[in-house]
Amino acid sequence: MPSKLFKKLTAALSVLLCFTMLFSGCKTNSPDNVSIAINTSTGQYLLIESFSPAESARQPSGAIMAVSVKARYSDLTVTAQFNGETVTLLREAVDTSNEHIAGVPVSYIYSTAFILPETKKDTVVGQIKFICERENETEVYYSGMITVIKKNDNNSEQKYVAEILNVPAETFNGDTVDDTSLPYYSFLPVGTVDYCNASSIVNETTEKSYRLLRFGRRVYDNENLKVYEAVLPSENTLSIDRCESEGKYTVLSFFTDWKAPFTVQLKEQEFINPKKGDFRIASATYSYLEIRFMYCSEITGIVEFDPSNPLFTKGEVRYEENCAVLTLTLKNKGQFYGWRAEYDENDCLIMRFLEPTRLYPAENEYGIGLYDKVIVVDAGHGGNDVGGYEGGLSEADSNLSLAFILEKELEAVGATVILTRNDDTALDTYQRYAKVLETEPDFLISIHRNGGGSNGFGSYYFNPYSFEPSRFIYEATRNTADLYRRVNGPIWHYFYLNRLGICPSVLTENGFLDDTDDRLNMNNADHQRACAKALVKGIVKYFESQTY
Repeated sequence: MPSKLFKKLTAALSVLLCFTMLFSGCKTNSPDNVSIAINTSTGQYLLIESFSPAESARQPSGAIMAVSVKARYSDLTVTAQFNGETVTLLREAVDTSNEHIAGVPVSYIYSTAFILPETKKDTVVGQIKFICERENETEVYYSGMITVIKKNDNNSEQKYVAEILNVPAETFNGDTVDDTSLPYYSFLPVGTVDYCNASSIVNETTEKSYRLLRFGRRVYDNENLKVYEAVLPSENTLSIDRCESEGKYTVLSFFTDWKAPFTVQLKEQEFINPKKGDFRIASATYSYLEIRFMYCSEITGIVEFDPSNPLFTKGEVRYEENCAVLTLTLKNKGQFYGWRAEYDENDCLIMRFLEPTRLYPAENEYGIGLYDKVIVVDAGHGGNDVGGYEGGLSEADSNLSLAFILEKELEAVGATVILTRNDDTALDTYQRYAKVLETEPDFLISIHRNGGGSNGFGSYYFNPYSFEPSRFIYEATRNTADLYRRVNGPIWHYFYLNRLGICPSVLTENGFLDDTDDRLNMNNADHQRACAKALVKGIVKYFESQTY
């Protein structure tokens, strides 16, 4: 029989174990019949690298609290329990191509959010329990104590206004705090205003900050956003000013009471498995464009297209709760080429939809001239951002070298070519975006080099209407002998410039820097000219496929 002293020591250790698990941001590995192992939040993690929040935190009443886990594996099941609610964390899209340094393991972000309760006094709600499972392994982690701070202003949600300042702002799912870009979320034009939450929503794992707008989408809280106190109208009305072809665009313009948010989405596009973050498509299945004008109670006027319009056949308006919906039926299923929106000097909303291309015969190896086409060639990285580096060759320099060759080949078939950079200049995301916006391109192609232990070429798209050009570029490269040992495409990916949506856009990975043969070819001018010609052939084939 155990002695009384042994029983007392066992009881004391059990109490100590419980308190350690409860207050140290700990990890437990506790499937059935397995001994419990404890590591503090500074100890060794097996399935994950970190979780957030880990420390005790004080959050505003009614706020959205970001919850995330940075994991070592892509096939975890991660749940979080808090305040009587259990939710499953969703894995965000992760760049596994080469945007990380070769040899550095890829991390996977799982995230969700809890809406904190409304309280009239400071209230300790409790800890977040993270449960991470993979095959026969289970790890459990606890955050510090979460305290909800009482709300002082009963109308704070409609006190702070967010305004888009410099370039259109990308929108994200308002029900989560991940940084996943989705092809059915659109950008808001400069000048858009809406009520927002009083403080930033911070994803501590990705170190990104957001504001949640009243209409339910998030935007980045950065230098492109101004937040101030103001009062906005409770509703909006629009009046159709004109609906006509103008240059290379179909233009819709509206008089509007104020610059309220709206969304633009192609419908009904079929994706491979969107619930699991797989937004690849097998073909373009969309047949109409849906524009939802938030807070709009009335649209006056008629959207009527000339029979000769190459893009749309008709427009119809319907009204739903708190918004007006404008549906634009495409003349040809799966034929759309991008859009942009801005407010003019009279605060009139101008929406421009890129029309299909007119082609001209030419005496060149392709038989077609791209005489009125503006094509942006983006040489990735630059300046202090060298990208990859192997064998004395930087990705930034190599990208620019191929971009120069591609520029000459495109100009030889009549295109007007704009480079986002023509020297070793560092450009941030918004500077590249602004450069693309000001050129009003018909097509955008980004030039990169890959890395990470493989070899070959890749053609990437984001929006459904960039699938076809990505496919044509992939096929032209694959069908040209002796360029690459492997050719992949079309591949769905969330690269930033591909997300802009103002025109079809493709990002290309033109060989692997850390592959000896690929790197030798990058330094071979004749080989690079052959690679550029394959890209041009794919672009020409894409323009040929457009139906005018």
